[in-house]
Amino acid sequence: PPSFVMDGLLESGDYLVADNGMRIWAAVKGTKLYFATWSTEGGANDHFLLCSNNFGNPEAHPWAKAGTLNFYFAGWPWLAADGTFHTLNNGGSSGGSTMGTGGNVVEGEIDLVEVFGSVPEILYFSALAYGDNDGDGINGQCPAAWDADNNLSTPEYAAVRVDSIRDEDLDGHHDGGAPVLESAVSGDWTDANYDLRRFFLDEPAGGTESLSFRFTPNLNPAETISSVELITNLNRRHHAVIQEDRDTVTTSSSTYFRAYPMTETSGVWEATLPVDKCGAYRATVRYFVDGIGPFYFTDGGMRRDLAIVVSPATALDVNMYEVNPGIVEANADDFAGRSTFRDLWMANVDRTDVVNIDHFTGLGVNMLWLQPIHPIGVEARGTDPGTGMAWDPGSPYAVRDYWQVAPALGADNTEAGAMTEFQTAVAEFDAAGIGVMMDGTFNHSAPDAVLGQGAADLFPWATATGTEIRNQRPQWYSKEGNFALPASIPSEIAVAPDRSDFGKWTDVRDFYFGNYDALVKYASDSHQQEFLLERDSLEGLSADTEELWEYFAYYPLYWLEKSGHPAGTPASESHKGIDGLRCDFAQGLPSEFWEYCINKTRSRKWNFLFMAESLDGFREIDGDKRHGVGYRSARHFDILNENIVFHWRDTHFAYPANGPGSAGTKNRSTGATYQAYSDRREAYEGVVLLNNLTS
Repeated sequence: PPSFVMDGLLESGDYLVADNGMRIWAAVKGTKLYFATWSTEGGANDHFLLCSNNFGNPEAHPWAKAGTLNFYFAGWPWLAADGTFHTLNNGGSSGGSTMGTGGNVVEGEIDLVEVFGSVPEILYFSALAYGDNDGDGINGQCPAAWDADNNLSTPEYAAVRVDSIRDEDLDGHHDGGAPVLESAVSGDWTDANYDLRRFFLDEPAGGTESLSFRFTPNLNPAETISSVELITNLNRRHHAVIQEDRDTVTTSSSTYFRAYPMTETSGVWEATLPVDKCGAYRATVRYFVDGIGPFYFTDGGMRRDLAIVVSPATALDVNMYEVNPGIVEANADDFAGRSTFRDLWMANVDRTDVVNIDHFTGLGVNMLWLQPIHPIGVEARGTDPGTGMAWDPGSPYAVRDYWQVAPALGADNTEAGAMTEFQTAVAEFDAAGIGVMMDGTFNHSAPDAVLGQGAADLFPWATATGTEIRNQRPQWYSKEGNFALPASIPSEIAVAPDRSDFGKWTDVRDFYFGNYDALVKYASDSHQQEFLLERDSLEGLSADTEELWEYFAYYPLYWLEKSGHPAGTPASESHKGIDGLRCDFAQGLPSEFWEYCINKTRSRKWNFLFMAESLDGFREIDGDKRHGVGYRSARHFDILNENIVFHWRDTHFAYPANGPGSAGTKNRSTGATYQAYSDRREAYEGVVLLNNLTS
């Protein structure tokens, strides 16, 4: 018999999973799914409710509506209603549907195994209301639109975890309730679902803050909460591990995450924790209902953590200067005319002196951001149209060896000489109060990249530092044609990046950091906007991928050692050694990797700064600016290497997106540009912004 009753009446208002005026309800018992929608658009419109376990290529709507939808209409279930008529399509032999009086509520039931072959971990729902005629556009949709058009793309679906919407006893409530988690700083309570809290601490001075949490389970009154625990790694950077099963953590465990009991008052559970260690952290709630569980906080069916960024207070005082040491004092466009590390700090007498320590301090500069300083790959370099030959030296973002300095950056053109010049430069700048930030290109490497000293330090099998990574560990790279999988042989390694909306970089190959949000898995149209997804998910990692994470998390520690800040350096000497990492294409890697890398590094040097290249900015969805790729990076980084290139193009100059001419009326007011930056600070919870026009 069916689990739910198809009678035109909403099964339960507590099944709500999405609401922005239009609504979606869903619940699961066993293998049966109940799903329903309602809209203020009423019966004068055609209503649809789509359900899938994946994303399809864009298709035209089968009822000749405007635009395209990322949905496989021939195989996935969808409800349709127009006020007098309703149908369930692809619902299987046991599926059914009905519609309430007035045409506002349409509901359906399917068997998940019958329709999808198994019970999916995640289901995707979208409710749509169109005009009644062929060719009419969308009048309403749920969740809220990401783009103002009649197309339905991947971010415009509600992603719902099946285990979060179960109602096995059919009491009209999801078994884990409809929980609400909030956080507060100084009494300012906000929704913690995929939210961000930011702090700036002076750790050696004993700086501390506090963060409060409030959890309301909203259960069936007949059910009883057995226990509620706050689960977080706040202040626990020294326990950082790559993967951890949060089910195993306790109130006394020495694990990365830890459980903290919450105290109940009138059905609301609270806890307050100190904030006293700089790092990148997360928090959620774990609870048991009538002894059954654990359940984890979920909002709209998704488990999404509160991010807590605790940045060094020094981030607020950075005056940064970007420099390429190979060209900053070059006196000719050939190899002999190049500059090297010593030219950065010395007052030269053999050539026109452009920069030196006094120059930087005179400008008030206290941080130098170095473009990548490593040996550059040779294979697959682009061609110089002026000579018809490969570029020489090639792009510094096509790194061949992450553990050496490019020989050309030393006066004697040797790796040893270049390393010594680099170390001397860092020491000279340390003495002058100027920090040094390196540039980490972890998303990709040159095709002919070698394992290098870092691999030899970490892995017993890496005995030959000059071995090319692709020959020893091809599975560290992504697979061409399917970035959700690792390569298995060198010939199938993918060109970077996974995204294709701004082209491929032919001189680099894409590292495989796992399968996660922000990864565009295929080149097909159905996956082009996957980098915008906000499921906050990361699939389990293989041993090979864990090695890659360890390899790159070791990078800042290795260069701290090389530059005068070895393990055991006291906090009072935190000025020694390199001081930060600008992370190239940071938005393309999983958040959990950056959190692991940040916390491992901060365990060595508390005020080491992490800056993310931020290409896409934020998205304002349904009045909320906390969406988009830039916001995701703000959830773990101290500084965003942000840009306002689209404001500059579209508003300040009113250039067209493509081609000559004008795109409208220019607005060159200070206020408009100020607002562009102010919006980003609001979206990113007061993040420090490097105010580039482009990245």
